[in-house]
Amino acid sequence: MDYLIYIAFGLGAVVFSILGWLGVRWWIINHGPRSNLLKERIQILSEKNQVVITTDPIFKETLFSENPVIHDILDRFKLSHALNDLILKAGSEFSVHEFLMWKIGIIAVSFVGLWMLLGSAVSAFWGSLLFGVAPIVWLMSENRKRKIILEKQLPDLLEFMSRSLSAGHSFNSSLQNAAAQSPEPISSEFKICFDQLNVGMPIRDVMAGLVKRIDTSDIRFFAIAVVLNREVGGNLAELLSDVAALIRGRLTTRLMINTLTAEGRSTAKFLGVLPIVAVILLKLIDPHYFDPILKSDSGVRLFAFTAVWAIVGMIWMRKISNIRL
Repeated sequence: MDYLIYIAFGLGAVVFSILGWLGVRWWIINHGPRSNLLKERIQILSEKNQVVITTDPIFKETLFSENPVIHDILDRFKLSHALNDLILKAGSEFSVHEFLMWKIGIIAVSFVGLWMLLGSAVSAFWGSLLFGVAPIVWLMSENRKRKIILEKQLPDLLEFMSRSLSAGHSFNSSLQNAAAQSPEPISSEFKICFDQLNVGMPIRDVMAGLVKRIDTSDIRFFAIAVVLNREVGGNLAELLSDVAALIRGRLTTRLMINTLTAEGRSTAKFLGVLPIVAVILLKLIDPHYFDPILKSDSGVRLFAFTAVWAIVGMIWMRKISNIRL
């Protein structure tokens, strides 16, 4: 059973490395130089004609839990707000409390099952951590899939609104018709915007909520265009048509880049998985294959050093083949 312990420790190291990489990536996306520059530009554009925010919100704040005590506890932690934003962007109906309960349940069940299967609490602990990461990975995967779908649906919706505005309809009416004629999930998001405008919510707050639910550059372009048009005037139909053309051009370029970098991304995935598969297969074929290395201090350090650099190499290859527009 020693090889199972080694495999468990290896999986634990991979899990913590992935979590560290995801944390660094999240910080760069939300607080990095590019994000700060974008926030500064939006702030400069919105300094004039600031809308006075009323003290009583028109819509209820998001509840982290149906239980007021648990809601108050979760509301104190920034991680709860970040998790709630991730759930919202993924289009899931889970509350933060429900999601955490599912996550804890998965960890507990996997720990007991692995302990009974492997007979080692240490191996079961690392394995349960691996299973515990799965819900977060699922949310991030759903968020990414939903973003791709929304980005593909957005140009058609904007062109529909542009034609509706050119025919003489109001912005609210054009928004309602576009939401009614568009497929999910973009239909639901713009239906929320229409309902908020109908109850008197300021356009700036409506667009800010849309950007929060769909955090993509294309949605930001649309939100900025609508807010600026409402504040300084202009031909909104022509502006939306130009934004739709811009988004289509970005999508075409992104597809071309994905085609050209497909080999590099596939190579990064293959080279990243290959060492892990090779170690597991060698241990299954010959359980004592790595004993000379693992029984010496220098061998363990060399093994750990190799594993870390393999992960760094995989991330680096993924990074250079992931071109952001």
